[in-house]
Amino acid sequence: MMLTGINQWAFPDDMLTASAMAIAARLGFQSFEICVGESGPTSLAATESDITALRREADKLGLSLRTVGTGLGWQYPMTSPDVELRAKGADATVKALQIAKWLGAHTLLVVPGIVSPEISYEAALENALTATQELTPAAEKAGVTLGIENVWNKFLLSPVEMRDFIDQCESEYVGAYIDTGNIILY
Repeated sequence: MMLTGINQWAFPDDMLTASAMAIAARLGFQSFEICVGESGPTSLAATESDITALRREADKLGLSLRTVGTGLGWQYPMTSPDVELRAKGADATVKALQIAKWLGAHTLLVVPGIVSPEISYEAALENALTATQELTPAAEKAGVTLGIENVWNKFLLSPVEMRDFIDQCESEYVGAYIDTGNIILY
């Protein structure tokens, strides 16, 4: 079943998550994508009780929380040649998987990293694939799919590359997160 939904990033950065959800429900949205960040209204430091309170609020508002977003793949790209940066990205993803589980979401949006003058495509592919394969057991344990998003990161540019990337993870808990609004490089 398809639902109309809205992402938390459509609201002001400093707006409390519960307030944004209330507005979304009032506007007729059926689903809300909570976004996890290093800080802000729904941060990686959130506790299980913080998150379950959001779940209860969404239930009261009649909002489905099917997916969770995070932009931490831009800050801590798993494509990076820097091992410590990749580890931070993996750690953030594991915590975001836990938050998604507490929310009852079935998918976590993951930007696996970027290609840049400092990060070659070949290295990006190898590093991101290794990181995603290593994260797969955490996704399976949480029961939350890693939704690899196609964004303007210059990575996984064709459907064939995306398919092969996902297939090499050999898990039903790794899939594609297709965002037609984010696929084009601005």
